[in-house]
Amino acid sequence: MGITDILKETDLFDNLTEVQLKRIVQLAQRKEYKAGEVLFTEGTSSDAMYIIEKGQVKITKSLGPDKEKTLNILGDGDFFGEMAFLDQAPRSATAKTITPAVIWDVSSERFNKTLMATEPQIAVKILCKIIKILSKRLRDTDEEVINMAQWALEAREKK
Repeated sequence: MGITDILKETDLFDNLTEVQLKRIVQLAQRKEYKAGEVLFTEGTSSDAMYIIEKGQVKITKSLGPDKEKTLNILGDGDFFGEMAFLDQAPRSATAKTITPAVIWDVSSERFNKTLMATEPQIAVKILCKIIKILSKRLRDTDEEVINMAQWALEAREKK
């Protein structure tokens, strides 16, 4: 299965044509990683979004010295790093490979110079998908926060 086949299966790119998918591949950079390699660290600067062709990546948030919370484990066809891709703010989490991985990255600079400038219809399709996916992730996070608050309230009431 090639990268365009994988992209076709992802939520982010499932509304693009074969020709449009090939344009995405042209502006992406393919890299191979060993297990345990850090792609980026929380707080660092970067403007790239990543798409996993093969392998697994763990996304974590620091909770202090030597403590972290796993936010997500991602695999084939998943993407991550879209927040920094959109706002160029420092990374909000750390991404590290769990297994050997093949990962494609798309910088916002390449995206803007290539797609936004010359093929805005493709860019708009992708950005609309990112918004929908981020909205779902935010709803999921809201639910998790509510569950944690409820758990804390119940624990306090038991005292």
